Amino acid sequence: MIRFEELIINENELFSNGRSLEVTNFVTFKDVEFPDIIFNNHEIKTSTNKIKYDEAIRGQTISDGHELYFKNCSFSGKLEFNGLFNRYVRFDDCSFTDIFLKDIYYDNEKAINGFMFIGIKSISSITVDFCQFNGNIHINHDSTEKLTITNLTITNSVFEKDFSFHSCNIDEIKINDSDFNSLSEFNNCEFKEKFDLSEITYKGFTLFDDCDFLQKAEFEYVIFEKFASFRKSIFHQGINLDYTSSDKEIHFFGVSILENDNPEKNTSQETYRIIKYNFEKLGNKIEANKYHALELNQKKRELEKNKWQNFSEYLVFKIHDMSSEHSTNWNLALLWIVMVGFLTTILEKSPYLLNVLPLSFLFAFALFENIKSRLIVFLMFFALVLFFSNEIFLKDIMQNMSLINLNGTIKPEIKEATVQNWWNTLSWWSTLIVFLNKISLGYLYYQFLMSIRKDTRK
Repeated sequence: MIRFEELIINENELFSNGRSLEVTNFVTFKDVEFPDIIFNNHEIKTSTNKIKYDEAIRGQTISDGHELYFKNCSFSGKLEFNGLFNRYVRFDDCSFTDIFLKDIYYDNEKAINGFMFIGIKSISSITVDFCQFNGNIHINHDSTEKLTITNLTITNSVFEKDFSFHSCNIDEIKINDSDFNSLSEFNNCEFKEKFDLSEITYKGFTLFDDCDFLQKAEFEYVIFEKFASFRKSIFHQGINLDYTSSDKEIHFFGVSILENDNPEKNTSQETYRIIKYNFEKLGNKIEANKYHALELNQKKRELEKNKWQNFSEYLVFKIHDMSSEHSTNWNLALLWIVMVGFLTTILEKSPYLLNVLPLSFLFAFALFENIKSRLIVFLMFFALVLFFSNEIFLKDIMQNMSLINLNGTIKPEIKEATVQNWWNTLSWWSTLIVFLNKISLGYLYYQFLMSIRKDTRK
C-alpha cells in the first residue's frame, strides 16, 4: 500500500509516475493540498493527471479494503468519490469545500467502505447520491469544536452500518428515499434553515437527541422500525409527524415545542396525538396529559375555522373546554360548581340580583383573558354584592352545590306579589331551576372527578 507521510508535495509531485513510494499498511496523505479530485477503488484523478494506486509499486500491490487516511490536507476544489469503492476513508483536521459521494457500491463483502471525519471546522456541502455503504459513516466524532455544514443532501442511498453526526451546525438538510439499516444518529446538532426528511426507512435505532431545530422539522413518510428518540430536543417552529409510523416507542422526554409564530401552521393535532400516544405507551401520564391539552388546542383552532358548519360539535367541544379544559383542570370544574350554586340560589331567593350579573361579567371579562381568572374575579365581585345585600346565606349556596337536595323538594317561599318575588310563586319555575341545577352539577362533578384522576388513570 502507498504511504505519503510528512511530505508537502504539490499536484505534479503527487502524480509523478517516477516517484519512489513506500508501501505500508495503509495509504496516508499528510499535509497535501488537493485541487478538484476524484477517487474510486483503483485510481485518483484530477483534470490533468491520474494514478492507479492498486498497481504494483516496487513489487507490491494495494489490496481492497485497506484504509485511505488524510491528515491536515486541504481540498480547495471538489472532492468526489464514485463507482466501485471497497475502502474505508478517514479525514483528520482537513479543510473542504464540496464533497460528493456518487454511485458508490462495494463488490467484496469482506471489504468495508465507509467514511470518518474528525476535527473538521466547516464543509460547504455534502452530497450523497445512489450509494451503498457497508461501513460506518461517522462525522465529527470526538471533536471539541462544532462542525458547520452549509448543505447536506442524501438521496437514494443505503447505509448498512452506523450513520452518525455529532456536534454539527447544519444550515439545510434533505434526506430522501434512503434506508438506514443500523444506528442513525444526530447528537447535539443544530438545524438552522431547512429540515426535510421523506421516504425513509429506519431499521435500527434512530436518535435525534439534544438537537435544536430552528425551523419546522418535516418527517414525511418516515418509518421507524425500532427505538427512536428525540430526548431534550427543541423545536422552535414545530414538528410534523403526520405521515410517520413506528413499530416501537418513540421517546420525547424533555422535548420542547415552541410555537410563538403561527402555531396553527406548525405542529398539527395529529402530531400532538402521536407524541401523546407514545408517552402513554411508556406510562408517562403527566407528559401524556400535557400533549393531550396541546392536541385539543389544535382541534379547537380547526373547529373555529368552520364552526358554523359543525356548530353542534363545536358547541360540545367549547363546553368541555370552558368547564374543565377537557377534564384536565379540576380547579376550573370546582369554580363552575360554585358558580352553579350561586346562580341557583339567586334564582330561588332573590332574582332581582340578576341585574348585577352583567356588571360582574363585564368587570371580569374586561380585566382577564383566561377563563379561570375571569370566573374567580366574577365570583369575588358577585360575592361582595351578595354580602352587602344581606339576601343570601352560605348554607343556601352549599345546598345548591349538592347533587342531593338536603331539604327535600324546593318549595318557593310565598311572599307578597311584588316585582321581586313574582316568579317564585310559579311552580314550573322551581321545577326548571331544580332540573337545570342537577343536570349542570352532574356534568361538572363528572368533569371534576375525571380531572382529579387524570394522573392516575390506566
